[in-house]
Amino acid sequence: VHRLLPFSAGRHVRQDSAVFPLQQCDGILIEGVTMVRSPFWVMHPLLSKNITVRNVTVHNDGPNGDGCDPESCENVLIENCVFDTGDDCIAIKSGRNEDGREGGKGRYAGIPSKNIIVRNCVMKDGHGGVVIGSEISGGCNNVFVENCQMDSPNLDRILRIKTNSCRGGIIENIYMRNVVVGQCAEAVLKINLDYEPKEVGRRGFYPTVRNIYMENVTCQKSKYGVMVVAFDDRTNVYNINLKDCKFDGVYGKPVYITGQTKDMNYDNLFINGSLVLSQYPYKNYSEWLVYSEMKRVPDPTRLDFPKDDKPRWGYTIGIELEAMLDTYLAYGGDSIINYLKQYTAKMIDEKGNVVNGYRYEDFNLDNTRPGRFILRMNQLYPEKKFDKALKTIFKQLENQPRTTDGVWWHKAIYANQVWLDGVYMGHPLYTMAAPILKGEKKAKKYYDDAFTQISKTYNRTYDKETDLWKHAWDETRKMFWADPETGLAKHSWARAMGWYAMAITEVLDAIPQDYENRGKFIEMLNHVMKSAVKYQDKKTGVWYDVLDVNDPRNYLEATASSMFAYVLLKGARLGYFDDSMKEAGLKAYKGILKEFIKVNPDKTISLTRCCEVSGLGPANNPRRDGSFEYYISEPIRDNDGKGVGPFIWASLEMERLGYDVAALNK
Repeated sequence: VHRLLPFSAGRHVRQDSAVFPLQQCDGILIEGVTMVRSPFWVMHPLLSKNITVRNVTVHNDGPNGDGCDPESCENVLIENCVFDTGDDCIAIKSGRNEDGREGGKGRYAGIPSKNIIVRNCVMKDGHGGVVIGSEISGGCNNVFVENCQMDSPNLDRILRIKTNSCRGGIIENIYMRNVVVGQCAEAVLKINLDYEPKEVGRRGFYPTVRNIYMENVTCQKSKYGVMVVAFDDRTNVYNINLKDCKFDGVYGKPVYITGQTKDMNYDNLFINGSLVLSQYPYKNYSEWLVYSEMKRVPDPTRLDFPKDDKPRWGYTIGIELEAMLDTYLAYGGDSIINYLKQYTAKMIDEKGNVVNGYRYEDFNLDNTRPGRFILRMNQLYPEKKFDKALKTIFKQLENQPRTTDGVWWHKAIYANQVWLDGVYMGHPLYTMAAPILKGEKKAKKYYDDAFTQISKTYNRTYDKETDLWKHAWDETRKMFWADPETGLAKHSWARAMGWYAMAITEVLDAIPQDYENRGKFIEMLNHVMKSAVKYQDKKTGVWYDVLDVNDPRNYLEATASSMFAYVLLKGARLGYFDDSMKEAGLKAYKGILKEFIKVNPDKTISLTRCCEVSGLGPANNPRRDGSFEYYISEPIRDNDGKGVGPFIWASLEMERLGYDVAALNK
C-alpha cells in the first residue's frame, strides 16, 4: 500500500483513518507488505483476536502516524517487522476514558488488550518503540517483547507506559528481554501517570502499573535510564523490575522518579558503569566510602597504592585517614577506629620514630601532613611515642628552609620554591599543634607566622588577568617551569587551589576566634573561592583539571572538585560565605555524585577520574614543565586519597544539612 488517497470511488475518506481499520475480527494475517505515508495510525485492529503481523515494513513520518495499534485485542503476534514512524512504533490500547473503562458505556468498556507478543522487530524513528497507552482505560496484561533492535536519535523511548487519572485501568505483566538499543532521546523505560496533564475530562480514575519486567536490555545513549512519573498521594506504580541491563551514555539522571512508587527492584542494572541499587547499604555517603575503602584496602598503610610491601608514610594516606576519623566521630563504628589504630601502631615505633617514608633532613612539607592525623589520634588515645613523633615533625616545621621573605620551601629538593600544595601540608598542623606543644601563650607567634606565609603566598602566586592562583612560585626565577620575570608557574592547577583553600579553612579551625588576623584569613578564603566558582563548569557543577585552559583535552577532575565542594559547604556552614556560595557547594557535590561516584558490583563505591599526581620539576625531571600538555599527561585513577578524603569531608557537610544517600538519589 503506497498511500491512502483522500478520495476513493467518489467518496471522501477521513484523513484520520487507519490504513487497516480492522474491527471485531478473528484470525487476521498481515504479512509481507510495505506501508508508507499514512495520514493516521497504520494498522489498527480493534476488538479482535488471533492476529499475526509478520514481515511488515512501515515508513510513516506524519503526526499520529503509529505503526501498529492493537486495541482491546487478544492473542496478537507482531514479528520480523520494521517500524519507522512519526509517532509510536507499536501502541497497545484499550479504549479512552468512558469508552474503555470497566463499567463504562462504550462498546469495548472493560475489555483489555492481552496476550501480545512482539519479537524480532526493528524500531527506528518514533515516540516510543513499544508503547502502552495512552488510550488504555480497559487495561492491558501479558505483553511479551523480545529480541528486538531499536536505534535512532528520533526514537524517544524504548518501553513506554502513558496514562492519566482520566483513564483508569490496570497495566500489568509486561515483559521485555534481549533488546539492543543504540540510542533513544529520552528514557529506556518510562512510566508516566500524568500524561497530558491538561486534558479536560472526569478525573479520579487512577490507573495502576505493576509487574513490569526488563531483562538483558542494553542501550548506548539516552537522557535517562529509568523515568517514572507517579502520583504524589498514592502508590499506583509497584513491582518494577530491571535485571541484567546495561545503559551507557546516560547524560541526565540515571534513575528519575517523581511521586510514590514501591518495590523498584534492580538486579545487576548498570547505568554508566555504575551499579544501580534498590536499597542502599549505608545511610550516608561518608560511611559508604569509608567502608568501601576499608574493604578494598584492609591494610591502611597501603591506601596510596604503594609499589612495594612496606608500610607507607605519606600525606595522601594521612588526609584520607583523618577524614575517616571524622566519620567515626560523627557516627561511631568500632571497625573504623580499629582500622585507624592499625596505621598508628605500624607507622610509629616505641621510640617515636616513623617506620618508613619520613626523613627530617629532607625538609619535605608533604611528609609533615600525616602528623595532623597522629596529633588527633593522640588526643583520643594518648601515647608517649606519639608525643615524640609529633615533636620531631613540629621541629622540622620550625626549621624548614625559607625564601628570603620568610616562606617555607616546598622541599629541600625544591629549594627557593613555594607551592600552593605546601601551604596545606604544613600550616594546618603548625597552627593546631602550636598551643599543644608550645603552650597557649607562645602559640600566637606561630599563628602570626602562618598568617604571614599564607598571605605572602596569596599575593605572590595571584594572577590578576585570570583572577586565579598559579601552582607555584620560584624565587630564583631560574627553574625551567618558571616565568623568567615573575617566577610563576604557567598555569592554575585546580588541585593546587583546592589545597590552598583547604589550608585556610583548616587554619581557621585551629586559631582562636579572637585572633586579630582571623578576618583577613576569611577575606582571602572568600576571594579564592569566589574565583573558583567563576570557573565552576555550569553544566556539571564540577571543575576541570587545569582551570585557566579552555581545551577539549582538559577533563573534569574529581579531587579538586571534592576539595572545592568541601570548602564551599563548610565555609557556608561556619558563616564565612554568603548563600550563593552554599548553592555553588550543593551544585558541586551533586555534580560529583553524577560525574565521579560509581557503585561497583560488590556494592562498594568508588571516586573516579582522580588525577594521580602533578608537580613541577625537579631539575632532573624536565617532563614536569608545568605546561598544559604535562598536566593532562599524568595518570588518572580511581579512589585516590587526595580526593577520597575531601569527598568524605564534603559528604559530612552535606549530611549536616540532612542530605543522606536516599535524599540525594530521589
